[in-house]
Amino acid sequence: MTAVKSISKPKLFKNPFIMARIKTNITTNRKLATVICILHAIGFPLVMALGVYTEYYYQKYKDNDYHTHYPDTEILMVAGVIAGILALLAGFVVAMNIFRYQYKKSCVDMNLSLPLSSTQRFFTDYLTGLGIYLIPALVAWVIGDLIGLIGIGLHLEDMKDTLSIINQCGVCVVLAMILFYTLTVFCITCCGSIFEAIASSVLINGIIPLFLLVFGFCICNSNPYGVMDDVIMLEQIYFTSPFGCAMFVFQIADNGTTNMPYFWSWLISIIIYIALIVALTYFLYKKRKAESVSKPYVYRMLYYALTSAMLFIIIYAISLSGDDFIGAIFVGAIIYFLFEVITKRGFKKFHYSVFRFIGTVVSIFIIVAVSDISNGFGIYKYVPNPAGVAQVSMREYGSMTKSFNEIVDYGSNMYSDRNIIRTVTEIQKSYIDQYEHPEKYEDYEIIDVSENTDNNTINFNNDIELEIRYYMKNGNIVSRRYDILYEDFYKITSAIYTSDEFADYAEDIIRECYSHYSYPLRNITFSESKTETQYDIQINKSSLEELITAYQTDLKNMTAEDYCSKQIIGYIGNGLEIRENFENTIAFIKENRPDFNTDGDNFKLSSFENATVCVYQNVIPIDNIINYNNSSEYRRISERYILMSDRYTGAGKKPFSIGTNTVDADLEKLINVSKNVYDSTETGGMIIINNYAYYIPKEYKELADKVYKKLFGNTVYYYDEDGDEYYINEYGANVYTGYSKDKYIGETALQSYYD
Repeated sequence: MTAVKSISKPKLFKNPFIMARIKTNITTNRKLATVICILHAIGFPLVMALGVYTEYYYQKYKDNDYHTHYPDTEILMVAGVIAGILALLAGFVVAMNIFRYQYKKSCVDMNLSLPLSSTQRFFTDYLTGLGIYLIPALVAWVIGDLIGLIGIGLHLEDMKDTLSIINQCGVCVVLAMILFYTLTVFCITCCGSIFEAIASSVLINGIIPLFLLVFGFCICNSNPYGVMDDVIMLEQIYFTSPFGCAMFVFQIADNGTTNMPYFWSWLISIIIYIALIVALTYFLYKKRKAESVSKPYVYRMLYYALTSAMLFIIIYAISLSGDDFIGAIFVGAIIYFLFEVITKRGFKKFHYSVFRFIGTVVSIFIIVAVSDISNGFGIYKYVPNPAGVAQVSMREYGSMTKSFNEIVDYGSNMYSDRNIIRTVTEIQKSYIDQYEHPEKYEDYEIIDVSENTDNNTINFNNDIELEIRYYMKNGNIVSRRYDILYEDFYKITSAIYTSDEFADYAEDIIRECYSHYSYPLRNITFSESKTETQYDIQINKSSLEELITAYQTDLKNMTAEDYCSKQIIGYIGNGLEIRENFENTIAFIKENRPDFNTDGDNFKLSSFENATVCVYQNVIPIDNIINYNNSSEYRRISERYILMSDRYTGAGKKPFSIGTNTVDADLEKLINVSKNVYDSTETGGMIIINNYAYYIPKEYKELADKVYKKLFGNTVYYYDEDGDEYYINEYGANVYTGYSKDKYIGETALQSYYD
């Protein structure tokens, strides 16, 4: 038996009829193959050549009058793009020609009478057609790459990166072509007439992405807690249809695979998906009989799936956009029965069509009702297992701190550190539990902020909106959005800031700040936290490495407790925090800019000239995480909280403007003792400097009360002959506020002061 197998196996591949069939397929489709080759020749290679040509002229004349020498290539570029698109769509025609014996009676006997098994015939036809469709594209890709290499040889800027992204997109385009061709063969196999074969092939490419998109909206229609509906089914759309692949190609072109952590998962997913469709098509092909030709649908499962999905899309989309269920059902009925009449070639057994339509509509409403009742089929409960998460990125809203965008800003900062991922999932679990069991969180004091209008009290929000995006190892993306407390947000950011990954990100940010300036005058900007005074330090490559080493060492030495308590004395660039315990970074700054206040609490009032301040005696941190019927009701935080200096834009008292001659030792001390990172259950008040809130420790409560009464307590305001506002302080001196009758400074002026 073993000898027989070893002899028969090579005979399978040496079957002369297989080679004859391949030659016949190529000969029959040689004109089509020629057209495809021509389209590809004037497609990608032409576009690539025009790109290199245009870039060459730009580099040559960019310092002169570039527009005078600019080559007019737009028409040719458009022609190349159109030719490329037509070449990609030609896969439909190739499949229809190769497998025409499945819907054309005159070709059945000639094709099925050949001494080939169904397996040999299917794979010979499938692979031959795929070769006719794909090989010209691969050749065009190689030619385009060679043209790109010429551009690199001419030392054109960015050509190397451009070619890399184009090749990444090329992989996606080739797989999209294979998927497009395979779906067409699948539809032809399920159909017995040319009309249904064409209609089904066209419909399936549009219905698959539309159904996934609308079904995602259906899941999110009940607003599941924390679920973001804009990306709920995006990853599935990307690999299940040629249109989705095109969307993915645009994402690659825009971001590159380095910022697409699910590229390899997408690659594996689409290969498996194509293999499954080929296997299903082969199974159905083997079961087909010769007499099935001329039937509208050989396998009506395709028809039922297409019409049911189409009804779901039409009815749900129309009803969702206008709440018109009757109109949605009416439009769906017209399209459904039109398909029924065409497919059945008349009104045969029309009552079955009516019953099937009613059953389909009822099923759709049951699915929608179950989704609403179960809060999106319980999707809000899903918390990814940290072991299955490849990377996580975040973005925060509601906080206007100076540094958080450098920490959480997805698209640029993605973290794979296990501790960060575990911390994020634990925070997510805690808020899902809070949502499901609000009774466990009712011990907080409920206050009505509408009654808290005392001029000496401020209700300060202690929550932010955090958007989380998990990039799973299986290629899925899980996106969630929650309102969370600063304390919980600090658990995440402290895990980030103390990780090795953030140290690497910090290096990239510092190098970017350095490369922003032209050689040899390269500076890095440092800024003080409270005064916002900026200092440019001119550095070279050696001192750049020294700064990076110093900052990374300080980051790695910092503990989570340090992050929640140590003050921010300044920033590198746009937002890299410099903490008071960053000894190495502070030493670098002192060496280069001795005038930079690295103490953080030793300012003179003159440093705040032209700054505006507000003082509040009492601070009530509140949050609106738990929703109440009355929008003015919030819960007051009664447990440990962490607050950070945040930009304050709400209504409040009119600020006091620090003038050139202002001398006030109490105000100066209050500014110095105020903290931009505060970790306590009780404050001594708040001072707002240039719209940034700073917290006063409780031991300075009396000082805060004194300054409040001095600057804001029962103060009578006057205007001089120029209309500038001032008041008389306890020393009898006129103190100008920076306000006038016809111009308000800031957003917090109260009309009562002017009445």
